[in-house]
Amino acid sequence: MASKLTQKITSYPLNRYRVDLPEFIETVGNKYFLLYLIKCLLGASACFWLYQSFPNHQYIWSLVSVILVIAPEDKDSIKFSLNRIEANIIGATIGMVYYIAAGINLLTLLLSILTTIAICTLFRLGNSTRTALAAVIIVTVLERERGNWHIALERMLSVFIGCMIGVIITLVFYMINRSGKHVKSEDVAE
Repeated sequence: MASKLTQKITSYPLNRYRVDLPEFIETVGNKYFLLYLIKCLLGASACFWLYQSFPNHQYIWSLVSVILVIAPEDKDSIKFSLNRIEANIIGATIGMVYYIAAGINLLTLLLSILTTIAICTLFRLGNSTRTALAAVIIVTVLERERGNWHIALERMLSVFIGCMIGVIITLVFYMINRSGKHVKSEDVAE
């Protein structure tokens, strides 16, 4: 077992960290990269506005969630965003339930992580499980002086709001992209 791990580590391609300026310029100029950048900036702006406008609330966590939800590529972006939203909601809900039921300590943190992984696996969320685990941490790890279930609930709602902002942005860009393709195909038909 250790030898397989050693093989994987030693065979890891170090050239992946090589800087390829022409490839970088091509990527930065790519339509999907630019759209991803715009979506992230819009989502971050909306959530930061909430954070600034309501300073006594936990909206900073919507900022984290919106960035986790927005997918970089147009292909399957709706599916990936929805998976990440589901995962965020699962993680935030589990974190809140464990926090309300038993408070936060190492055991409840580990149980909430275990439960989150199990439920995300049950729903076949794959890589989105990491998003759920981030939501668990956001909701359960509270400041000691402010630690009560209201804060956990508020963080869960903040995560949900960030997810909703992310999916709205993703849907708007998807619909704009689809309408642009529809117009182009009509132009070709004439």
